[in-house]
Amino acid sequence: MGGGISSLSKIMLVGPSQRPGVDIEYTFVQVGIKDGAIDLSGNCGNLSGAVGPYALASGLYDQRKLDPGASSLTMSLWNTNTNKKINATFPVKNGQPWLSDDSDRAIAVDGISGKASRITVDYLEPGGARTGKLFPTGNKFDVVSLPGNDEPIRITCLDCTNPTVYVQASSLHVSSTLLPDAFPPTTLQQLEHLRASGARLMGLDPTAQSQPKIAIVGPPTGYTMISGEQMEASSVDLVIRALSMQQPHRAVPMTVAMATAVAARVPGTVVHDVSRRVTGEEVRIGHPSGKVSVGAEIAEDGEVVATKVYQTARFLMRGEVYWK
Repeated sequence: MGGGISSLSKIMLVGPSQRPGVDIEYTFVQVGIKDGAIDLSGNCGNLSGAVGPYALASGLYDQRKLDPGASSLTMSLWNTNTNKKINATFPVKNGQPWLSDDSDRAIAVDGISGKASRITVDYLEPGGARTGKLFPTGNKFDVVSLPGNDEPIRITCLDCTNPTVYVQASSLHVSSTLLPDAFPPTTLQQLEHLRASGARLMGLDPTAQSQPKIAIVGPPTGYTMISGEQMEASSVDLVIRALSMQQPHRAVPMTVAMATAVAARVPGTVVHDVSRRVTGEEVRIGHPSGKVSVGAEIAEDGEVVATKVYQTARFLMRGEVYWK
């Protein structure tokens, strides 16, 4: 079923929830593309947006809660990987999810072909999803080094929706606008070393490939996207290149995007240092396939109240999969 890359080797296990105030709970499974290893250590932001429509269409949602005349539905979800609550709001028609590109709420998401109805996903209190702390090391940045090189490198270790390690592209003497196929092998090796270093600092297993993620960041700048089109510097607040399962991502994992929006709002992080100063809650993040705007609401005491993203989903197939 997978497509040979980490973003296409995923499973969601979905069912009704017995938790008070929660409609549906789900477990995300990352399947290794080389070894078939099963990893349950984190959530998937991109697939989380599809859980609500799937639950409704599959009869897992209690239809008695649905207003027959409603044009939208807000479904309360619980992610068992991170023990966090998520609200997903999407259009409905005749009691079923309406994911049509004809919807007046249809949007296009950079990196995904076509348009579909907008799904609004709010991640509630996403900080400390894995470690219990927004900054697991207690610092806005930590200093590490690479093998055979004493040059200090600043990294930020942030746990928001999923643990993520950030490093500025300039610290590795590479461009933040690299396309996925252009990453030098030495840079990939350096990033894996930094990812493992960050994992140890956060108290996580450095050998687990799916968590933490790692990303390089840079200031807002123009660049050529995978499509060959140009992204203007004025259209983004920062630029990111993320890795997932040691592979450069063709866009950005949605959980990484949400963590990035939070980091961009916190002075002292390596992300904040390169980001354009934003006045509202939304942060525009440039990635290889375009950009994504992410909302991040942070309380005066520094706690993350919620992050918000707009996504799309559509049904590709229904069937049965057999294995030996």
